[in-house]
Amino acid sequence: MIPQQPSDGEASPQTQDRAPFGNASGQEQPAQIGAVPDRARSLPPVPPPAVGPAVRLASSPQVEVAKVSQLNSLLTWYVGDGTLRYGNTVSNGQHDNRRRAGFAAIAVVAHAVGTGSLSRHHDEDPGTVISDVLGNLRHLADSLDLDYDDLDRRGLSSYAHEIYGL
Repeated sequence: MIPQQPSDGEASPQTQDRAPFGNASGQEQPAQIGAVPDRARSLPPVPPPAVGPAVRLASSPQVEVAKVSQLNSLLTWYVGDGTLRYGNTVSNGQHDNRRRAGFAAIAVVAHAVGTGSLSRHHDEDPGTVISDVLGNLRHLADSLDLDYDDLDRRGLSSYAHEIYGL
């Protein structure tokens, strides 16, 4: 987790280097937070679909999920019948998107267990764990020299297709 207030002599989270990859001369070239990589600037943003409301949203578990342990207990519900239908109906889309949410729920629970956010003594809220997963996916993208912003745009495009049936 990023500390809220840096201690004396520590860089603030807003000025810390995010991805210190070397440049052609071998010198460390830190990335600036908020700086847009050159390859991301050339990609157009994903426009919002103009087809009306998102009718294929995953169904809700109909219970408040305030702790990761509650999410863990819902994994069977998210799995459903265990198949993706890939059908072109609202019902099939909602079914498949619930399954997709379940895939993410499995990753969130595994991350929470691995980091100690879900243990005998700790049970974090899902929003905190999801944001931690997103931050760690950025670390993974950095380590693989992938453009996270490009991956995020592609994911948003897939998500829009799945919820709007485009």
